Amino acid sequence: MLPLNALHASLQRRVPPPLRTRYRRLRRWAQHKARVRQIPLERVLLGGEHVGEGGEHVGEHVYSAGQWADLVGDPRRASLPLYESPHVQLLQRYSRDGPAILDLAALRATSYYRNALDCIRYSGHYFGQSTEAGIQAQAAAFCQLYERMRRGDPTEVSFPSPYGHSVRGTLPRVCATWTPNTYQVLDGYHRLAIAWVLGQRHASVVVAGEQPTELQRLALRVSVTQSRRELYQPVSALDFDTSWPLVRRCEDRWAMMVAFLDRMGLDLSRSSMIDLACSYGWFVAEFARRGAQALGVEAEADALRIGRIAYGLSPAQQVHGHIQWFLECTKMRCDIVLLLSVLHHLVLRPSRYSPEALLRQVDALTGSVLFLDTGQAHEQWYRTALRGWDEHYIAQFIKQHTTFSEVIPLGTDNDDRGYYAKNYRRTLFACVR
Repeated sequence: MLPLNALHASLQRRVPPPLRTRYRRLRRWAQHKARVRQIPLERVLLGGEHVGEGGEHVGEHVYSAGQWADLVGDPRRASLPLYESPHVQLLQRYSRDGPAILDLAALRATSYYRNALDCIRYSGHYFGQSTEAGIQAQAAAFCQLYERMRRGDPTEVSFPSPYGHSVRGTLPRVCATWTPNTYQVLDGYHRLAIAWVLGQRHASVVVAGEQPTELQRLALRVSVTQSRRELYQPVSALDFDTSWPLVRRCEDRWAMMVAFLDRMGLDLSRSSMIDLACSYGWFVAEFARRGAQALGVEAEADALRIGRIAYGLSPAQQVHGHIQWFLECTKMRCDIVLLLSVLHHLVLRPSRYSPEALLRQVDALTGSVLFLDTGQAHEQWYRTALRGWDEHYIAQFIKQHTTFSEVIPLGTDNDDRGYYAKNYRRTLFACVR
């Protein structure tokens, strides 16, 4: 059987020359129709920006969503749902406040205006506009188009410049992502925003080939998941669903920590904490939400970037570097220290940095309490390498090499599921003096 492209070439040769142009047009039309789908708008993420040729352009974006987020200094822009886009927010304000939102003083406070300014900064224009008055005219025409569509008025809206606008009647374009039924916009932010604000929850679009989002790409690059489609720590973002298994649930250990700290009477809003080898920084984000002065140390830049995009962590809450380097350099002392799933790596490979040295340095860093878990002998992958490392032995090992007088087992994690059914279930210890 001939491959599909070879079959088309064979058919085209058999078509009489006068009809070949019509055949090629028919084939392009059929390919286009095959890619048209109804997609759920609540599963749509913003894509990048094609700032080089004017806003929504039928070509590919010059900047991906991740690149644009870096350029404008807004990490969350790398994973922004359509329903939170500047375009939707402007229409929602227009629906509530009417034309008053288009006054320059009000418009300047909108994310739509700021996005337009960013496009002007990096390309010289936004849909052919390069001044405040031009942005205002573009926003007014956008709101007018929304208003006419809301009323069912088919009259065409005259934009201040045709530059960068899609041909009337064309469908928005999106690409599929590595998560089923989740899409990223390539072209059509304004049209999809109007559909959302009008209450539509599905839209007809042209779906291009599959591409990863920035968060999906980063998740596969983090070494702890070894290029598997998994999440090491919880991430609440459209980029992921249950097709991405969660390795460490974190909420179980968090609950144990909070309960213990409550019993200690430690006020998190007046406390400092540090998570050594924090991965994405889930615990850093949770402690920060409770008011703690929280910091994470992590060697992998991709993991830290996930934390900035997914949790909103700032650079001031992250230290990029190996914990050995950090512990050698730091003079700080923190009320709460986390050392989760680190110690056993040094037990297995002690040549450069011993587990005893690590514990002594972490002891010096800890002001009030150290939360620690580590690989244990009951785990399938460590039955031989960590023979004897059970709950009792680990507690004694910590006491032997630190000044902690109490090493208290708080409970075990619930991560022994699915692919990891015979692993994890590690004891979380609270170490105090």
